Amino acid sequence: MSRSSIYLGHPLLFRHSDRAQAYNFIINKFRAKLTKLKAAKLNHAGRLVYINSVLASIPIYYMSTILFSNKFIAKINSIMRKFWWAGVPDNNESAGLNLRAWKDICRPKKEGGLGIRDLDTVNKSLLLNAAWKVATGKNQFLSDILKAKYHPNTSFWKAGNSQCKSAFWSSIMHVKDILIKNCSIQIHKENSSIWSSPWCSIWEEIHDHINLPLRVPKLPSYISDLLEPNRNWNKELIYNIFDTAASIEISNITVIWTPSNKGECTAKEAFRFLNNQVQV
Repeated sequence: MSRSSIYLGHPLLFRHSDRAQAYNFIINKFRAKLTKLKAAKLNHAGRLVYINSVLASIPIYYMSTILFSNKFIAKINSIMRKFWWAGVPDNNESAGLNLRAWKDICRPKKEGGLGIRDLDTVNKSLLLNAAWKVATGKNQFLSDILKAKYHPNTSFWKAGNSQCKSAFWSSIMHVKDILIKNCSIQIHKENSSIWSSPWCSIWEEIHDHINLPLRVPKLPSYISDLLEPNRNWNKELIYNIFDTAASIEISNITVIWTPSNKGECTAKEAFRFLNNQVQV
């Protein structure tokens, strides 16, 4: 394959340091949408609609799998900022007068901004959603492939950032810490008794699911004893203590995204959380 090979819109062969250069065609797509004729005929209301409905949607597909650098995002923001203030393409000499900081323009309308979405936050929220699907097995095929290649002997939560990695996995690793800090196992209390509290659907008959003879020197007492330090289930211990049916039931207890009321890390919920973090 040549270095210019494209698959599903993405360049296939490029070094990590050349990522921005490999995706320069996105910048060209922005410029193609801002001809002098279009730019000159739009007032500020029209420019706002055009930015939100056309320009801001151009990089979404690529941002769902690739984390772009701050410098690359700044180039895109520069094009939109100049178009908003001056109503001209970014290669025009007229710069216009910037009356407000771009971060203020990107605030929600109820907070005095114009509701233009910050692309760096959008990028990270889309990748958080992708990481969530990998971690929780929402896309089992993808999760299995990544596990076989990058963390065959451990869970996603404990996977290391290996030297040889794809751009997608590298991007996932950059946002994994945010995911870990805001996820928890959906159980009542970790100090609840395994044997006498309603912490799972089979708790009433849980004694009937113990493997006999015992494969462990001592049975654990609390839910926290079944968790690894990173709050992931210790599946080896669970399968040693309980039969297959109970082990599967316990292992499938849901991981929740705590900033969301519904516990799901959707791109929308991730964007809302990250946007609030930036403003704070």
